[in-house]
Amino acid sequence: MKANKKNHEITQVLTSGRLILDCYKKYGCPTEGNKYKAFVYDALVIAQEYPKYYNLDGFFQFLMDNEGNNLPYPSSGSLRVALEDFDCFGSAVGYEDDDFTDENLNYMKMLYNSLFKD
Repeated sequence: MKANKKNHEITQVLTSGRLILDCYKKYGCPTEGNKYKAFVYDALVIAQEYPKYYNLDGFFQFLMDNEGNNLPYPSSGSLRVALEDFDCFGSAVGYEDDDFTDENLNYMKMLYNSLFKD
């Protein structure tokens, strides 16, 4: 039962992350200007639907800190790479916690690969 609950959390975090990444792509992966502001707004709307997994103030600050981040994809410092980073998602679901099992990790890797490896 624990694995199913954790796998549900993993599913929520990864699917919401994918929605935010798709939103970013929809706006053309902007880094500033009106398109970036529209993306930030839409990303926060998505994150609000998953309040258990997003610190909205922190997420907003992260997005504001990345305004003007013109590092190209796939540079490790680019916003797009950050939005699809496996370790960021892992932190959101507590993959370093004692109750995170190998089964959870395997599930997370499988789901991540299916959602983020185009």
